[in-house]
Amino acid sequence: MTDTCTIEVQAGTTADGYTDVPTYTEVYSGQCEFVQRGEQATIREVAGRDVATLPGVLRLPAGTEGVVDGAKVTCTGSTHRPGLAGDEFTVSGVDFASNRSAVRVGLTAVT
Repeated sequence: MTDTCTIEVQAGTTADGYTDVPTYTEVYSGQCEFVQRGEQATIREVAGRDVATLPGVLRLPAGTEGVVDGAKVTCTGSTHRPGLAGDEFTVSGVDFASNRSAVRVGLTAVT
Protein backbone atom coordinates (compact mmCIF):
# COMPACT_ATOMS: atom_id res chain seq x y z
CA MET A 1 0.00 0.00 0.00
CA THR A 2 1.53 3.26 -1.16
CA ASP A 3 -0.68 5.86 0.54
CA THR A 4 -1.19 6.90 4.16
CA CYS A 5 -4.33 8.15 5.87
CA THR A 6 -6.07 8.83 9.15
CA ILE A 7 -9.62 7.79 9.93
CA GLU A 8 -11.72 9.48 12.57
CA VAL A 9 -15.21 8.75 13.89
CA GLN A 10 -17.47 11.33 15.45
CA ALA A 11 -17.27 11.06 19.24
CA GLY A 12 -19.74 13.81 20.08
CA THR A 13 -20.20 17.55 19.80
CA THR A 14 -19.14 20.65 21.68
CA ALA A 15 -20.99 23.94 21.79
CA ASP A 16 -19.30 26.79 19.94
CA GLY A 17 -21.47 29.86 20.33
CA TYR A 18 -24.67 29.09 18.45
CA THR A 19 -23.67 25.83 16.77
CA ASP A 20 -22.57 22.35 17.76
CA VAL A 21 -19.11 21.44 16.49
CA PRO A 22 -18.41 17.73 15.99
CA THR A 23 -15.53 16.18 17.92
CA TYR A 24 -13.65 13.18 16.52
CA THR A 25 -11.66 10.21 17.78
CA GLU A 26 -8.93 8.68 15.62
CA VAL A 27 -9.51 4.97 14.96
CA TYR A 28 -6.78 4.36 12.37
CA SER A 29 -3.60 5.99 11.11
CA GLY A 30 -1.21 4.31 8.71
CA GLN A 31 -0.88 2.63 5.34
CA CYS A 32 -3.77 2.54 2.90
CA GLU A 33 -4.52 2.68 -0.81
CA PHE A 34 -7.00 4.99 -2.52
CA VAL A 35 -8.59 3.32 -5.56
CA GLN A 36 -11.06 4.74 -8.07
CA ARG A 37 -13.86 2.32 -8.87
CA GLY A 38 -14.88 2.57 -12.50
CA GLU A 39 -14.89 5.70 -14.62
CA GLN A 40 -18.60 6.59 -14.58
CA ALA A 41 -19.33 9.71 -12.54
CA THR A 42 -22.54 10.15 -10.59
CA ILE A 43 -24.20 13.53 -11.02
CA ARG A 44 -26.17 14.93 -8.09
CA GLU A 45 -27.49 18.34 -7.15
CA VAL A 46 -25.85 20.07 -4.20
CA ALA A 47 -26.84 23.58 -3.18
CA GLY A 48 -28.50 24.23 -6.53
CA ARG A 49 -25.64 23.07 -8.74
CA ASP A 50 -24.67 19.75 -10.31
CA VAL A 51 -21.70 18.00 -8.74
CA ALA A 52 -19.96 14.98 -10.31
CA THR A 53 -18.49 12.35 -8.01
CA LEU A 54 -16.54 9.23 -8.85
CA PRO A 55 -16.96 6.22 -6.59
CA GLY A 56 -13.86 5.26 -4.66
CA VAL A 57 -12.54 2.50 -2.45
CA LEU A 58 -10.05 2.69 0.37
CA ARG A 59 -8.00 -0.44 1.06
CA LEU A 60 -6.72 -0.92 4.60
CA PRO A 61 -4.59 -3.67 6.14
CA ALA A 62 -6.51 -6.84 7.06
CA GLY A 63 -7.69 -6.71 10.66
CA THR A 64 -8.30 -2.95 10.74
CA GLU A 65 -11.17 -2.31 13.17
CA GLY A 66 -13.37 0.63 14.15
CA VAL A 67 -14.15 2.04 10.70
CA VAL A 68 -17.87 2.82 10.34
CA ASP A 69 -20.19 4.54 7.84
CA GLY A 70 -19.83 8.30 8.08
CA ALA A 71 -16.24 8.19 9.37
CA LYS A 72 -13.91 10.95 8.14
CA VAL A 73 -10.87 9.87 6.09
CA THR A 74 -7.97 12.24 5.44
CA CYS A 75 -5.19 11.36 3.00
CA THR A 76 -1.89 12.20 4.75
CA GLY A 77 0.43 11.13 1.94
CA SER A 78 0.59 9.47 -1.46
CA THR A 79 3.66 8.16 -3.29
CA HIS A 80 2.16 8.27 -6.77
CA ARG A 81 -0.20 11.24 -6.40
CA PRO A 82 1.19 13.76 -3.89
CA GLY A 83 -1.67 16.19 -4.57
CA LEU A 84 -4.07 13.79 -2.86
CA ALA A 85 -2.56 14.63 0.54
CA GLY A 86 -4.97 16.72 2.57
CA ASP A 87 -8.06 15.59 0.66
CA GLU A 88 -10.98 14.44 2.82
CA PHE A 89 -13.49 11.68 2.20
CA THR A 90 -16.47 10.16 3.99
CA VAL A 91 -16.85 6.40 4.49
CA SER A 92 -19.92 5.20 2.57
CA GLY A 93 -19.81 1.48 3.25
CA VAL A 94 -17.58 -1.09 4.93
CA ASP A 95 -16.86 -4.53 3.44
CA PHE A 96 -17.75 -7.22 5.96
CA ALA A 97 -16.08 -10.21 4.26
CA SER A 98 -13.84 -12.19 6.62
CA ASN A 99 -11.50 -13.85 4.12
CA ARG A 100 -9.98 -10.83 2.38
CA SER A 101 -6.35 -9.77 2.36
CA ALA A 102 -7.44 -6.15 2.93
CA VAL A 103 -10.39 -4.29 4.41
CA ARG A 104 -12.26 -2.42 1.66
CA VAL A 105 -14.15 0.75 2.47
CA GLY A 106 -16.41 2.75 0.12
CA LEU A 107 -15.56 6.46 -0.13
CA THR A 108 -17.31 9.65 -1.11
CA ALA A 109 -15.24 12.79 -1.69
CA VAL A 110 -15.95 15.74 0.61
CA THR A 111 -16.56 18.80 -1.56
